[in-house]
Amino acid sequence: GTASYGTSGDNAADVTKRMGGLELAAASGPLKFQSEYALTNLDATAIGCTLANGACSSSSTRTVDAKAKTMYAELMYNITGESWADAYKTGAFSGLKPKSNFVYGSGGGAWQIGLRYSSYDASDTSYSGTSSRVQNSSKANTITLAANWILNPNARIMFNVARTRFDTAVQALDTDSDSSTTNNETVVSVRTQINF
Repeated sequence: GTASYGTSGDNAADVTKRMGGLELAAASGPLKFQSEYALTNLDATAIGCTLANGACSSSSTRTVDAKAKTMYAELMYNITGESWADAYKTGAFSGLKPKSNFVYGSGGGAWQIGLRYSSYDASDTSYSGTSSRVQNSSKANTITLAANWILNPNARIMFNVARTRFDTAVQALDTDSDSSTTNNETVVSVRTQINF
């Protein structure tokens, strides 16, 4: 904790963190399925202090027991026929090598399409000393559609459209003082990755 901005607090929380997860990946030719499930449990105990004239006038023990479940499942397909077996090394999938590298004016490169479902659930959380949670939504799920263009083994461009549904309405992210809320969010993104 902090006593004020940029200064150290007189106490800190005692936190116990436990995590576990399972991961699965299977591929056949240009098709790959991948999934992961993770469970995280955080237990925290701290002394809450009410300051009066720079000193602790009263204190109480505060506890948090937070559990979070996260998962995703995705399908990826190489339209141009590259095999995932060629990208599997030492127990993990590495970068995919196109059958032909992109050359300006001649085309080339590898194309992929993908579909992913992901979710989180942090609703199993209890606090002592407070009656509300300081977060917008304790559950959400997202469906993402992807199209990737791998120009060569060291460069790719990724196009994604992701639609998220929140369990509880969340406030719109805005630089203005907009206080509107929504249960859904759509994000369109274009990213470039270059390996050196």
